[in-house]
This record gives sequence, C-alpha cells and structure tokens, in this order.
Amino acid sequence: MRCHDAHEWMSLKLDRRLPADLERELQAHLANCPACAEEWSTWQEIANLFEGAPLAEPPEDLAARVLLRLEARPHWSALLCSLLALLAGLVAISALFLAPWAQACSLALRVILTPGALGAISHAVADVVRPLALAAEAVRIAVRAVVTPKSALAALGYGAVLLAALAGWLRLVVLSPIRARSSAEFE
Repeated sequence: MRCHDAHEWMSLKLDRRLPADLERELQAHLANCPACAEEWSTWQEIANLFEGAPLAEPPEDLAARVLLRLEARPHWSALLCSLLALLAGLVAISALFLAPWAQACSLALRVILTPGALGAISHAVADVVRPLALAAEAVRIAVRAVVTPKSALAALGYGAVLLAALAGWLRLVVLSPIRARSSAEFE
C-alpha cells in the first residue's frame, strides 16, 4: 500500500465508512510506516476536538430572511425591459452591418419608377426610403472609418465590443437600480 492510499483510507475510517477488510490493510500499513502512524495520530486528535464541539445553530430569522430575498428578486417586468433594450441594441448593431442593403433597395426603387399611378406610388415610397438610405450610408461610412474594410475579423470584433458595451449599459442602467432596491428592502 502506498502512503497516498493510506491517507484516503484514514479519511474514510474517521468518517466510519471504511470496510473491515480495508481497515485491516490500513492497520498493517500504520504498523509498518511511522510517518503514516504519526499522521493518523494527529488526525485522531483533531477529530476528537471536533466531536466535543457544539453544533452551530442558525439564526432564528434565517428562513424569513431567505424568503424575503427570494421575493425581492427582479420581477418579469424588469427582465422584459432588459430584453427589449437588448433587442433595440441588436437592431442598432444590425443596422450598422446592413447599411449597404438599404442603398441596394433605394437603387431598386429607382429602377422601378415608371410614369402613371405606379410611378406616383414609387416616387412616394422612394421619398420615404431615400432618407433612410442616406442615414444608413452615413452609418456605414462611420463604421468603415473605424473598422478596416478588408478585415471581416475586425468587423466582428467591433460588433463584439458594441455588444459588450450594450451589456454593460444594461447592467448599469437596468439591473443596478433593481439590485439597489432589493438590498434596501432587505435591510
């Protein structure tokens, strides 16, 4: 038997979970190994100290305090607000990466423009889409100025930074007041 195995078996013996056949092997090892025998003696002294110690009693109001904290947890409305804010952020980030599509849609509308009733409707739709396409183009140019256009990895990194900033904002703006309110109610 190795000393490492003896230490595991000593622990099991202190817990009264060591089978009788292994206990005999442990006793034989302890008889032949002075280092393990000394270790076993120390373990027994420590175990004897704990046997006489009284058990710690939990505070009387522990259950009430735990229930109060469970009730003070964020409600579904706060979670819904957080999810809506996250969705709004994801839409904004998606707009950054989908800006070139808005320009393509604007070009398609210009092609469709024809005289007559269909042409009037097309002009009206184009007048609505044109400012959106210009805004999307401005956003695309700003992103292009920040992110290297030839590096898709850089664009993904920029998106990850935006998501991280959004998550930090949600934590500060949405979750911090809820936690502060919960801790104030708890005290």
